[in-house]
Amino acid sequence: MKNLVWEEVAPYGMMSVPKRSRWDLPDLMGEVGEYFDCGATVGAGDTVFDVGANVGAFAIEAARRAESDVSLFCFEPVPPIFSALSANARENAWLGGARTHLFEKAVVSQGDPDHTDLAFFRRFPTDSTCDIDEKRRDFEMFFAQKGTAFRAALTPRVGKTVAAAVGHIVTTMPQGGLGRAVSDLVTGHVRLRAPTTTLSAVVMERGVTSIDLLKIDVEGAELRVLQGISDAHWPLIRQIVLEGHDRDGRLDVIGGMLTEKGFDIAHLTQPEGADEKGLDSFLLYARRAKTNGNGRA
Repeated sequence: MKNLVWEEVAPYGMMSVPKRSRWDLPDLMGEVGEYFDCGATVGAGDTVFDVGANVGAFAIEAARRAESDVSLFCFEPVPPIFSALSANARENAWLGGARTHLFEKAVVSQGDPDHTDLAFFRRFPTDSTCDIDEKRRDFEMFFAQKGTAFRAALTPRVGKTVAAAVGHIVTTMPQGGLGRAVSDLVTGHVRLRAPTTTLSAVVMERGVTSIDLLKIDVEGAELRVLQGISDAHWPLIRQIVLEGHDRDGRLDVIGGMLTEKGFDIAHLTQPEGADEKGLDSFLLYARRAKTNGNGRA
């Protein structure tokens, strides 16, 4: 508890986050609202899997919408963030009243090793990921967009040559060995190791009979999570809401997989602010096209 900071966030109650990190809890809860704006629903008695739970923001909102009558399975592999999630599961009024199961593990695909490398960013913990190369690409895309913006803004004032030089400096800041070293220092990058599991392993271990909503936000590893669901367990899932990155045709692969497994893509959009940051993020909501095994559409 001594490494946590607490803040009252109406109407969600008290929430904790790790110290020495940059957090804006009202903004974080606003981002969570985007998942439900896509069409995702949670009701009394539902079972929700939260993969990439972070400090529990999505889980708290799900519990609030179900008035705490919900079973939550929350997965967060980064130890400092998991500590905050655990504290919120005990102390937050909504989350503390729910049937909450916490897993300090990364969710991966079937056949993956039992441990995985993690990149934890102390100052920007919501960017922590299993795929450091993907996150570095995010940083480079962000700075490339900023470089373009600087060049456009400065050209009328200082001329094309100077503006182009400034834009180039900004664009290339996170690139190369020195740029990456500076980026690691600024973000507080730390390498960690974490145990892994698959969704199907947890379904079998805990005797889960339905997943009314599966939420995935794992900073580039979303396809690995889906590949950890066996054919026998796909029919248990009623809704999926997922934030991902459309690189190397990934969105088409995920869309094709969900369609093959009996889902309709009901909503597809960019998260708020993604375009301004130069990111290729997408937010997808899918629901089962036909009635599943528990008799619900």
